[in-house]
Amino acid sequence: MLKFKPLSINDKALFEKYIKPYKFFTCDFSFIDLYMWRNLFHVEYCIYDDALIIRKKEFDEPYFFLEPLGYRMDNLEKILNELKDYKNGEHLIKYAESHFIKDLKALLPDKYIIEEDRDNFDYIYDTKRLISLSSNSLSKKRNNYNHFVKNNIYDVKIYNESLLKDCIYIIENWYKNCPKLHFLSHEIEAVHDVLLNFSILNLQCMVVYVYNEPCAFSIGEILNENMAVIHVEKADRSIRGLYSFINKRFAETFYKDILYINREEDLGIENLRKAKLSYNPIFLEPKYIIK
Repeated sequence: MLKFKPLSINDKALFEKYIKPYKFFTCDFSFIDLYMWRNLFHVEYCIYDDALIIRKKEFDEPYFFLEPLGYRMDNLEKILNELKDYKNGEHLIKYAESHFIKDLKALLPDKYIIEEDRDNFDYIYDTKRLISLSSNSLSKKRNNYNHFVKNNIYDVKIYNESLLKDCIYIIENWYKNCPKLHFLSHEIEAVHDVLLNFSILNLQCMVVYVYNEPCAFSIGEILNENMAVIHVEKADRSIRGLYSFINKRFAETFYKDILYINREEDLGIENLRKAKLSYNPIFLEPKYIIK
């Protein structure tokens, strides 16, 4: 019988034991991502047959599983059969990566329904292009960046715990002028939580001040030797070029030696999709639903 327990900060070492052997392209198996949203999505886990089983639920929907970590081809069918006994909705697994789909099709062809989940595809960018903004397709971003630099007195600070209140100030102001989406109110709590545990979680964070006022911050992590992830990026929309500035400066400060930057999914939100596409991702990493 599977016995699930809620995710806590104390589980970081255990999770990384299972996560580190993989070279994930998506953000969903970042411990930080799981920890940030553990309360909103009721993240729980257990160990079964030497595999890490993670389950989540989205709002009032039934629980679903992430692809098991640490499975072997000789025990994958056993694990999936066990998970089916705990499924109480249409979806058995969500956010599955391509490598898992390949294994599943090789082992159990035609046994499961597999669907692409476009709204949750992750946007992957070439780090050097985000830093240089040199291509013609990024000329608008480059112009906005130059406008900000030339027309503002600003300061950039690398995060320490004394800046927590400024990050919360920024995100609270950001929410006053954004669409009221059902999950966004939880982000303030999530940001506060991860920044309180900044040293444990190995985050990178930068805060931008314009005329001595806190106006933007970004939070990211190095997922593996090839991939960094931007988890949170908030800026005052009324300041032209501020988003372009923190995007570029954050990448060149922390990730200049990392090949790719993952800026997560668009969730099917039209304006967010437009914004992510405007930076010309080199590819979108697919995710799949398994029924």
